[in-house]
Amino acid sequence: MPLLEDDDLLSRFMSSWKPVSSKMVKQDMERCRDRLLSLSPLDQGSQASEVHTDMFKSVAALYNKDISIVAFLVADNCSTNQRIVTLLEVPLVTCAI
Repeated sequence: MPLLEDDDLLSRFMSSWKPVSSKMVKQDMERCRDRLLSLSPLDQGSQASEVHTDMFKSVAALYNKDISIVAFLVADNCSTNQRIVTLLEVPLVTCAI
């Protein structure tokens, strides 16, 4: 789900992305009640997406939460993050870094 930096129709047309307005994202964000952030170091030496997914599940379990509460992932569009959202079956909201 690409997020556009503005709601300009010409920008959307030129980029050929599906229209997602900031108003809709704000409405969806209002449903989010808890922010569960994870900054735990990975125990394994691997940076594979499966290791990250396991870490997300471990952090959720630490707070007695299920991974199904994750509504979306905000990250850059690298292949690891694309695989993580595929494994978690959630949308990726990309950010410009």
